[in-house]
Amino acid sequence: MGVGFYVLFKRHSLINVLLYIAVYVSSLYSFVFATYSRVGLASPPYWHAAMAWAHFWMALTLWFIPQFGNVIWPRLKSGARVAAVGMGALILAAPSIFAQYRAATWEFPLEGSIDRAAFSRVQLVVMNDSPLPTTAGTDTRYFFTLRLGPRGYRNWFKQTRALDSGPVEVTGRVWHDSQVIAWCATRARALMARPISSNVGPLNEPMKMPW
Repeated sequence: MGVGFYVLFKRHSLINVLLYIAVYVSSLYSFVFATYSRVGLASPPYWHAAMAWAHFWMALTLWFIPQFGNVIWPRLKSGARVAAVGMGALILAAPSIFAQYRAATWEFPLEGSIDRAAFSRVQLVVMNDSPLPTTAGTDTRYFFTLRLGPRGYRNWFKQTRALDSGPVEVTGRVWHDSQVIAWCATRARALMARPISSNVGPLNEPMKMPW
């Protein structure tokens, strides 16, 4: 956006940068981000206001930096230049450092607790019906269907998401008179949110996986 301003405009005035960044770009963000990037997430008025406020200060920065380099910088002495460079580096690095700090101390722990709560739901994985036996020669095979769901939940960003899981190991035992008469195990590489069979329902519907 900064390069675009200096390429598209001949006059790098304050009013032009405010119209381009604070007004035009903000209006694009209000539509594009709310429509395509924030799917499943509400975009209330305060979100649009905060986004426009950030673009306003971006516009002021784009206008101020050339003024600083052409007018103020030549007048500064060596010590003042060192202080100005240090202040600029701190301003540049502070947002990234803050975001990384918040990700490590807030986002990741919160998302972890949400994931654990989502996977700890009562009856998240259940067997719909009793195993159905079929005879194949001298052996008897049992078939059963597991249901995973409902899978819908909201992540730390308040976006609607569906549970994914993988790899999944499923084991089963058939008992008769307190004796295990059959045992089985299988693995599924992944249970994904996107449809992987005709039995997969919408987001908050169970996912059925036959074994």
